[in-house]
Amino acid sequence: ANGSAVGEALLNAVERCDNPEDSYAGAYLELFLRYNPDVNYRRGIVLQRATQHADINLIKRLLPGATSDSKSMAFPYLFKSSCEESSMLQMIEDFSEPADEGQNLDLGFRHPDPAIEPVLFMALRVFPRKTQVLKALLEAGANPDQCMPFEVDPDIGPEPCTGLFWTIY
Repeated sequence: ANGSAVGEALLNAVERCDNPEDSYAGAYLELFLRYNPDVNYRRGIVLQRATQHADINLIKRLLPGATSDSKSMAFPYLFKSSCEESSMLQMIEDFSEPADEGQNLDLGFRHPDPAIEPVLFMALRVFPRKTQVLKALLEAGANPDQCMPFEVDPDIGPEPCTGLFWTIY
């Protein structure tokens, strides 16, 4: 089952699952998932929402059908969720696991959401002392030389800096 109507209905069910007063949302979600909906609808918006809520079970069900673009759009939201370190390590592994050829997670992806920093920087901000998370990201293919604008000297303004420099500073 696919198409914009099914995609919107699936998205609506996912968003309503957080509402304890909506007892039907979970049943509708299960129904939609049973018929293999297009999880890449609107660049994987359902996967993005599941990731924002750290809904690990739903993420695991959506990932096998997700394209590289959908995975890359959703993955950074893990660092905006309330995911614990052990769950984060599992999610990094799950997102990094190659599905079909060419459907790998792109950790260098430039996210269109301006609130999303490069993934390494987000990981270092959320898990500053958790070297396992950093190690897992590097093993998954994150570029340690990825840069982000950072202001060291106010007279000069923002300059590109690497994650290592940003961490030390």
